[in-house]
Amino acid sequence: MLRQLFAGFQILHAVLLVVGAIGLFVFWMRTRFWLPKYAHILAAIALLVGVWCVSITPKDAPINKAGMIGKALFALAVPAMVYFFFVFYGGQRAAFRRKPKTANEIADLIDRFLNGTSLYPQEWNDFVDCGHPDKMLDAYRKRCDLLDPLVNCPDPQNQKALEELKNMVHELRRLSTPV
Repeated sequence: MLRQLFAGFQILHAVLLVVGAIGLFVFWMRTRFWLPKYAHILAAIALLVGVWCVSITPKDAPINKAGMIGKALFALAVPAMVYFFFVFYGGQRAAFRRKPKTANEIADLIDRFLNGTSLYPQEWNDFVDCGHPDKMLDAYRKRCDLLDPLVNCPDPQNQKALEELKNMVHELRRLSTPV
């Protein structure tokens, strides 16, 4: 009876593992499997640390009872932790939003702010507070920063400032479409 219960838990564990793997795969497909280069560099360093840790274990360590498969899994667990914390604690989103935005992406961001559908709570603040390498697009960001106190507040928002933001969206969309 107890043996069947544990076998059932093992099956449940395997099912949850497969469902989690499918969920991660779907998430990665939606983000087009994109991870910044530094995440892979950190994972490679973690793999070296994992291999080093396995290589210095004493002969009587419990990991040696698991054989080569146990040692390999332990060495791979260290970079897996790097990827886990990177993906699930906002690393991918944070790194993605730090890429310089195009005119169309800035227009989409302003439009989302106006509609109250930002991708994350601080998206607007991140945009107006961080400079842009393109001088022309940074001028739009600076205009948004000047309008921020008038529109990023509880009601009543300044209607002229809202109209100016809407005009900026149209200007930015014209910039991003080829003539």
